[in-house]
Amino acid sequence: MENSPKYGTTPPSKTTGYSVTRPHNPIHDIRLIIPALYLWGMTITVLHTGVTGLIAYNAVLIGLSILGAGITLWKTRSAQPHKLALILLPLLITSLAGSLNLGLRLPLAIQVTAGDVAEVKGKIITRPTTYPTPYPNTRGERTRYLLSSPQGEITLIKRGEQPSGFVPGATVTVLAKNIEPPTHQLSQGEWNLITVRSVGKTRGVWRLSNAIYRRWDNALNIAEQGKLYTPDTHALARGLTIGDTSGLSFPKRDAYRAAGLSHLTAVSGANVAFLLIFVGTLLRHQTPRRKAAASISLLLVFVAVVGPEPSILRAAVSGSVGVLALYLGHRKQALPALGAGIILLLFLRPSFAVSPGFVLSVVATTGLILGARPLNTLLQAQHVPTYLADILAVSITAHLVTTPLTAYFFGTISTLGIIANILVAPLMPIITAAGLIGITLSCINPLVGAVAAAAAWPAVRWVDLVGTIFGSGTWSQIILPPGAVSALLVTAVVATVVLCVTAPKTLTMLAILLVVGSGVTTWHALAQAPATHCLTADPTTTVEIPYPLPASQLAELPPATLYIQRTSTPQKRPILTPNGIPVLRLPPGETLTQGKDGRICATRMAL
Repeated sequence: MENSPKYGTTPPSKTTGYSVTRPHNPIHDIRLIIPALYLWGMTITVLHTGVTGLIAYNAVLIGLSILGAGITLWKTRSAQPHKLALILLPLLITSLAGSLNLGLRLPLAIQVTAGDVAEVKGKIITRPTTYPTPYPNTRGERTRYLLSSPQGEITLIKRGEQPSGFVPGATVTVLAKNIEPPTHQLSQGEWNLITVRSVGKTRGVWRLSNAIYRRWDNALNIAEQGKLYTPDTHALARGLTIGDTSGLSFPKRDAYRAAGLSHLTAVSGANVAFLLIFVGTLLRHQTPRRKAAASISLLLVFVAVVGPEPSILRAAVSGSVGVLALYLGHRKQALPALGAGIILLLFLRPSFAVSPGFVLSVVATTGLILGARPLNTLLQAQHVPTYLADILAVSITAHLVTTPLTAYFFGTISTLGIIANILVAPLMPIITAAGLIGITLSCINPLVGAVAAAAAWPAVRWVDLVGTIFGSGTWSQIILPPGAVSALLVTAVVATVVLCVTAPKTLTMLAILLVVGSGVTTWHALAQAPATHCLTADPTTTVEIPYPLPASQLAELPPATLYIQRTSTPQKRPILTPNGIPVLRLPPGETLTQGKDGRICATRMAL
């Protein structure tokens, strides 16, 4: 009875020494989940409709909630209205606080249209990310910065070298040109940097984080000079330990993405979960209270070292809640913790509400709460060691539950992603822990930190090898039309695999569901697959060129009327080389077709 989810066990009595088993109230599981979902929906509505949507949303849902509570009390004649108060009171508090938070932000937003040139001021809140220019010219790569300002979040793009002093935590003022209008009320869109007006100094935790980052990078440079690390493994180690992917070559990024490992190279909830599991293993003989204290302390140090970027805060919340569920074995503490985490993150950054990364984190954490413990038990029943079972349970569960969302948002499925994650998962806690130790030692002396980096090299090399092998072939990804239909199909496949393992009798029913889902998705792909990137060109002089193309190879390009680059990196619009030759990027699964009007189009193939 004590192990039943309907019951909970109180601590032993000081007088009798016996514990008492009492019924578990399911309302406690959802008392913060409902307010969190309410705030999430309200934030999405406000981001797209403004103050009008804020008033309408609260009026309708609060009214329906009160009406539903009144009907429930009247129908059931309940003598315990406090049970409904457990849900309604947090809901009302969240509604008022969320409305105030969003209401204070909205009046500061300004209207922006493409082509505007203005002075832009904000604080850099993420490490810069680099990506290639969409055409082979001598202007080099582009660097993206995310700025926080009273008017909303600003994406600032700089071509070529990074400006001096553009580090996380610095307040910058620049003259810029808008190239992409805002997508919601609290965004200012994308801007091309024209001139730097001023750069402020970093303070507080950002200053500490940047100093630690420089020390750790020096330690990795020493390891690279010792011929232990290559530029690629150096950049991978930096991504695996502190989430900085700016040094990764673009082919490597594409390979890791295709292999389903890109979440490991930009500190995610999985990295945090692996680190906490490692700590829990070291302290397995300690009391739960000491484990929790050690985990929280290490988590605070980790956030301070890596930097309080939005994605790091999101990862810290989701990873810690997932491990909480794994260790506790039931939902009583984990689900309210998840709800509190969602509320906290949406208060800090309302733009998370429309971020695919936030959705993936929430779904992955929910999956860990509901599925990690049963899978862990199943693995241990097969005589898998406890440490390895913990790691595999987190990795497999997170990958399975997020695969449908990957299909929905990006239209790609990693063919052997789950196998790649299983192969690297046991080493991730070691890499993360070694990185944290190396970062600490590098603060004393980068040469000492290089020793820890050297110790982590075999594990980093293994991750690189798995990512390269599983992500370099044309078979490494399945291309689907992004959207709900593809997500439903993938959900049916995942459900088939999971339920056939746990309940073989459902095989026939799920097979029928899978066939129907496949048929619907195939029809949708054939009917809805859009033709994109249409240009007027001569198909007889179409030439494929490498991606990305080094500037030194520009003179070697053969004459053509159209260049093709094979890459999974998205392209928003057709682009031209300096000589005026159009360039099309074709992800896997797209082919060239010629229309009756003579235009060449890149068309996504059906399933």
